[in-house]
Amino acid sequence: MDEKGLAFVASQRDEEVNAGRFSPGFSQLSPGMQTSAIGAVPKPHSEKYRLITDQSAGTYALNSFINKEDAKVRYDTLQDLGKALRDLKNKFPNTPLALWKSDVAHAFRTIPMHPLWQIRQVVLVGDTYHVDRCMAFGNRSSPVIWCRLAGLVAWIAVNVIGLRFCHHYMDDFWSIERGLDTVLYEPYRCELPHSQVQLLSLWDKLGIPHEQNKQVFGTRLPVIGFEVDTEAMTFRMGKAEREALVLAITDFLATKKRSHPLREWQRLLGWCCKTSYNRRLNRYNASYMNHAV
Repeated sequence: MDEKGLAFVASQRDEEVNAGRFSPGFSQLSPGMQTSAIGAVPKPHSEKYRLITDQSAGTYALNSFINKEDAKVRYDTLQDLGKALRDLKNKFPNTPLALWKSDVAHAFRTIPMHPLWQIRQVVLVGDTYHVDRCMAFGNRSSPVIWCRLAGLVAWIAVNVIGLRFCHHYMDDFWSIERGLDTVLYEPYRCELPHSQVQLLSLWDKLGIPHEQNKQVFGTRLPVIGFEVDTEAMTFRMGKAEREALVLAITDFLATKKRSHPLREWQRLLGWCCKTSYNRRLNRYNASYMNHAV
C-alpha cells in the first residue's frame, strides 16, 4: 500500500477500536489465533477508501473452508425496480413518483461473529495485533449473511409496516413514493417521503445505524450505478460511469502484458456485465467469456 493507504488503515483501526469492533491492541498471538491480511481499496465513485480483509490468502485461508455454492446471493435488480415502477405508473399515470434510497451505515460491521471465529481473523496494523470482532469485507459468506438479514428487514417493511415494496442491494434500500409530498423525520429534523420515514423509523427500532447524508430522494436518482428517472421512465448509465468503464477497458487492452491474472479478467468481466440490467443477457455473456478466459 502507498502512504495514503497506510494512513487510512491506521485511522480506520483507531475508529474500529473506539467503536468496539476491534479489540485493544496486543503484541503476541495466543495459541489458536490466525491472522488475515488487510488492505485499503477505493470506494466506487469516490476518493475515499474502504478497509478490506483478504481471507482468501494463504494455505489455510478462512474462505477455503466455505463452499462457494453456500455463499451465492440473489440480489434485487433493476429489473425488479423497473417492474415496480411500471406497475405504479400504470395504476397512477397522472401522479408524480418519488424514488428514494436509504443506506445502512457500517453494514457488515454491525454483525458480530462467534468468538471462535473472531480469533481466526486477527489483523496486524503496524506492530500491533487486534481481534476483529465483526463480519469482515472479504469473507466469502459476508454478502449472503448480510442479505439474509436485509431481506428480513425488507419483509418487515412490506408485510408489517405496509410499504408497497422495498428492494435492497447490499446496504442500499429503495422504494417509490406516490406523490412528492414529504413528512418530518424528527431525528434528522428534515423532510423525507413518508415511506422512507417509515423505513428509517423501523431501522431505529431495530438498532440499525444510518447517516443523514445517505438518505436521498427525488425523481432522478442513481441506483446500482444507473440513473433512474421516474418522469422519463428510463434507466441509463451515468456519464462518469461510462467514461470510467471505457478507460478501464482501454487500459486493460493497452498493456504490453497480454496474459492478465484471472482476477483482473473477472473484475473487468463483472463490471461489463453490470452495464446491462438484463439478467439473461448477463448470464450468457458471462458464461461465454468465462469459457473464453
